[in-house]
Amino acid sequence: MKMLFNPSITMKRILILAIVVLSLLVTVLVYVTGGIQFAYSHAMYVPVIIGAIMFGILGGALSGFLGGLLLGPLMPISVAESSMQDPINWLTRMFFFVLIGIVTGYIVKELKQYFKKRIEYHSHLPDARIPLITRLYEDYENAAPETIENSALIYIKVLNYNNLNDYLGHQAYIKLLGNLFIRLNKALSNQVMIYSKDIQSLIITIRDKHTQKDVVEHIESTLIKPFYLNNIPVHLETVIGAAEYDETIDVTIQHAIKAARSAEHNFFTSVIYHEDLEVNQQRINLGFVLDAIRDDDFYLLFQPQYNTDQTIICLEALIRWNHKNYGNIPPNEFIPLIEQTSLINPLTEWVIKTALKRLHELKQHGHHIKIAINISTKNLYYKDFYANVKAWLEYYEVSSDQIEFEITESTLMHNPKASEMTLHALKDLGVQLSIDDFGTGYSNLSYLSAFSVQKLKIDRSFIAKMSVDASARTIIETAINLASGLNIETVAEGVETSEQLTTLKTMGCHYVQGFYLSKPLAYDDVLMMLNQ
Repeated sequence: MKMLFNPSITMKRILILAIVVLSLLVTVLVYVTGGIQFAYSHAMYVPVIIGAIMFGILGGALSGFLGGLLLGPLMPISVAESSMQDPINWLTRMFFFVLIGIVTGYIVKELKQYFKKRIEYHSHLPDARIPLITRLYEDYENAAPETIENSALIYIKVLNYNNLNDYLGHQAYIKLLGNLFIRLNKALSNQVMIYSKDIQSLIITIRDKHTQKDVVEHIESTLIKPFYLNNIPVHLETVIGAAEYDETIDVTIQHAIKAARSAEHNFFTSVIYHEDLEVNQQRINLGFVLDAIRDDDFYLLFQPQYNTDQTIICLEALIRWNHKNYGNIPPNEFIPLIEQTSLINPLTEWVIKTALKRLHELKQHGHHIKIAINISTKNLYYKDFYANVKAWLEYYEVSSDQIEFEITESTLMHNPKASEMTLHALKDLGVQLSIDDFGTGYSNLSYLSAFSVQKLKIDRSFIAKMSVDASARTIIETAINLASGLNIETVAEGVETSEQLTTLKTMGCHYVQGFYLSKPLAYDDVLMMLNQ
């Protein structure tokens, strides 16, 4: 097929010679069989059609002209009678040969374009012209074993795909993806090959696995610069996972994806795959989650939240997992994995019910206090979430104003429209909403106002740097002032010194929490503290 549609110069010369020779052979055949009066003259269509197939409209026309000429004025109607043709006969025949050559050449041209587009469609992301992952498999099948074993893969995921697709439009997003492909190709030159895994991610192959760290750093610096669509700067939010070739191409891709997920969940820009990632996943076998809920392997700790006069006003419920085989597993290891599955719904249900049960018990001891509970956006998408929350509040006899749902800013903004209805229903019920880790994601206060957010939790990374980094201090102060203008209360996380507490109080921050005031406590310790 490749030779047929894309012949080399040498092959073209051979084909031209072959068409001429074939035309001459047909001429000889017509002559020795008695002349043009017999049907053998129709054999001239063969070189005409071959010329059209190989060389298009012009080739078909020239082959037709040559055939018409060879069977023209010098070819008798009957060899035996030596009777020659009238000019109108051979000119008409030549016309039809040329016409058939032109029509065949045109049809072949259109078929070539059609098949080219179909091949392009099935091998490249439409409009962006990025090779699809199917091409990656083909390239690896044709590569030498030593080349494959020395290679590495980089997986790039666009985190703000939904927002860009919603606000720019699909065609503009595809154009943006194409611009990303072009920029990466220019930046990485001949070191790599780039493929599209899907509309939200790219896969890059590296020839030398020992250079993967350098390539990742180069990609990071390349992605920092904005893209421009109609002179409007657009920023791509991405995470990068890298992995050396291991066993098969599919295994390597999965390793790179796991590394990217680790980067996303831990707020890194990139992660290079290592065996510890796999060990952590084995420890957190998701098949054990429902058993752990049933067997009370999960438990809650409560971190007090204070006003600036150091009075407890809220408790943040923090889930922990005491695994039968592995002991205590940190939440940053199991929560991100569970959030990727539907198991996040029964786990969140357990947290909410346990927190409400504790609130009911505290009420019986004479303490009316609020509990903040972290929830996932998947909980908001779950159709029965609102009805369940309402039923649980009634069952445990807890007032809705004693519940505060915390959700991270970045996950909420991935698909704000999908969660808006549930958030407004919860607000009407009386449940408060708090945005966690503010400053690490979109930092869009107009969204927060639209969602009727009551609290804003300033991320601990800014609090830790506020005494040594003027920009961090400015960000905190700006966030507090802007939030106050929207009647949103602010909470500072990770307060660990008296200096931080004093500064935050001066800035007008409403609430604080952190190890300086209290570490997370077991329920009995909370009850003892409140009694005192």
